[in-house]
Amino acid sequence: GASSAQPKSHATEVVLLMSSLPDESSALVKQAVRTLPGTSVVKSWSASATHIITEPIDFCGKRLASRTLKHLCGILSGQWIVSSAWVRASLEQGAWVPEESYELDGDMSTSGQHGPSKGRAAHVAGASAIFRGLRIYLHGKFAHPSPSKPQLLELLGLGGASICASLGSLQNEAIRSGGVSVFAMCDGEELSADFCAKCVQLRIPILSPKWLMDSISHVTCLDFSAADSEFRLDTARLGATESKSISDL
Repeated sequence: GASSAQPKSHATEVVLLMSSLPDESSALVKQAVRTLPGTSVVKSWSASATHIITEPIDFCGKRLASRTLKHLCGILSGQWIVSSAWVRASLEQGAWVPEESYELDGDMSTSGQHGPSKGRAAHVAGASAIFRGLRIYLHGKFAHPSPSKPQLLELLGLGGASICASLGSLQNEAIRSGGVSVFAMCDGEELSADFCAKCVQLRIPILSPKWLMDSISHVTCLDFSAADSEFRLDTARLGATESKSISDL
């Protein structure tokens, strides 16, 4: 029945991960580790984490998080992403209380698309990873403020994508698959006319990292097929410049 879906207590270990927490809330997490049985904390993102604790921003009636790497990894892994108020309430009760009313509604970057609850539901249902079947080549260094290349690789890996080590291997994949689900990703600051021309010739779309992050926030592989898609760097720049680099992203 419906009552069986309601968590009564935590029989398993609770592993907490803090994301963008102020000192006061960090102290609550440390207190929970000391006082609530079976509770531990990890410092960096890990698949072993069960709950990501963050400080929500209230925006138009929604509780939103900063879109950190931990937040995105948590969505892809089906982890709970909850407010620090959950820790506070649990400490007051002397035991972990049900999480649902403390779960965040999404992130500030996409104004709340219920990524945390959608990610959990997909994980529980055993749904396919959202980037499964996609083949991608990362071009360039991906300098700040873009996520770094290792961060992008981690997100793509968690999302089930296959990584191509070079444009040549991506080209081979494009030929083998008829061009389906094959694309390059590039920091707009590093998109040279030469690389763009090669991808256009091979009919390989070039996407910005924003496509990856927004797709995770929505827990779905967002469509980028339209030539005027905000995620496309190739069609947006085609014929727009003859310079070697493009810096007006």
